[in-house]
Amino acid sequence: MSHRTLQLNYTFRDSTLLKKALTHPSVPQKTKLENYERCEFLGDRVLGLVIASYLYHQYPNNKEGDLSKRFTNLVRKEALASVAKSLDLGHFIYMSESEVAADGHKNESILADACEALIGAIYLDGGFEAAYRFILEQWHDLIEEHSNEIHVDAKTQLQEFLQKYKRPLPHYSIIAVTGPDHAPFFKVCLSVKDEKSVYGEGCSRRQAEQQAAAEMLFVLKQKNT
Repeated sequence: MSHRTLQLNYTFRDSTLLKKALTHPSVPQKTKLENYERCEFLGDRVLGLVIASYLYHQYPNNKEGDLSKRFTNLVRKEALASVAKSLDLGHFIYMSESEVAADGHKNESILADACEALIGAIYLDGGFEAAYRFILEQWHDLIEEHSNEIHVDAKTQLQEFLQKYKRPLPHYSIIAVTGPDHAPFFKVCLSVKDEKSVYGEGCSRRQAEQQAAAEMLFVLKQKNT
């Protein structure tokens, strides 16, 4: 166990939860309930709910299949191990001498398990909101890394569709901006020649345009099937 301080941007009220989350099953214990396995079980479910909720709201035009692909990328062992490494978590895990000798602090499976256990412990100590904030903060880089991996965005798809059928390109126009300056809400109109206009809304112009493009794409594909 390192003498350095684990930087979590979260302070535990019950330090025993943190210790349990960082105790590998190889450490001799009075009972089998004092290691991270139970917290790991809980953390796995909390992580899944947080990531699923985030993706559901962040990608309103994604089908279930695309959401599932994004989800898998963000909750798999490699993602958890990556977050654990960014926290230098391996240096804070209690483990037996034999595990230390076997470089257990670098073992990706152990790092992933401990990371899930840490999430479970934060959930138990501070509730869902604390776990939600921790996960989105620590997973930010991974979310950004995988944000464009699944499919071409709706605006690009619409443009390619129109070009394929030799039709004029779409026209986007902002028809309303509401809300305070620090949190504007946009409404956009999208028009395509010979088609009824559609609308999109969002917290940014880009988000509103993407929503409108997805709607127009749906309409056009319905006509061409």
